[in-house]
Formats: sequence, structure tokens, C-alpha cells
Amino acid sequence: MTLQLLAQGAGGEMTQEEMQKMMQGAMKMQECMSKMDPAVMQRMQEQVEKISTEVDTLCAAGKRDEAQEKAMAYAQSMATSRDMEQMRACGMMAQGMAPNKPMAQNTAGDSTPGNVCDNR
Repeated sequence: MTLQLLAQGAGGEMTQEEMQKMMQGAMKMQECMSKMDPAVMQRMQEQVEKISTEVDTLCAAGKRDEAQEKAMAYAQSMATSRDMEQMRACGMMAQGMAPNKPMAQNTAGDSTPGNVCDNR
């Protein structure tokens, strides 16, 4: 039932073949993630919660530029993190899970990324 709801939310009904492919990808990704060190996963979760709280606080205080800088610095540190290497590898398994559906487009009419506070 959960995969069916996911499939419907992904842009319509999925074929049986697409559903099977998604289930196989999910099982591979779950197996990969189960090999991750739980202490590493916990530490990463705590870091995400801490940064998220800090960014929320900055956004609420109207400090948009500071919030953006903090979010970007964290994203850059994660991009080069050894802890993220295996998670990225596991995530690559998920790429083929869902059928190719068009991604949402930037409706602002330009390619300028928004501020992190706009998503809160």
C-alpha cells in the first residue's frame, strides 16, 4: 500500500514493471543502509537537527543571509564528508527506483536559487 501511494504521488499510476523495479531498488538501498555504522547515522542525524534549528532561528530573526551561509557551509561540509560516502553510494541505488517523471521547475522565471529561509 505504501509503495502504491508513493507511486501515485510520483505523478500517476505505475506499471507493474515500474512497481517491481522500485521494490527491488528499495530492497537494495535498505540492505546497503543496514551496513552503515549506527553511531555514524546517529551523529549525522544530530548534526542535521542542530543545523536545522540554527537555520530556523536565523530565518525567524530575519537573518536570511546568515542562514543561507550556514546552510551552504553545512552542505559543502557534507559534500566532502567521509560519513556521507556510503550514504551517497546507497542513494545511487535509489535513482533507478522511480520512473522518470519531470521535475518541478523554478517558477520564478530565472535560474537563481532561492534562499534557505524561503523553504521554511
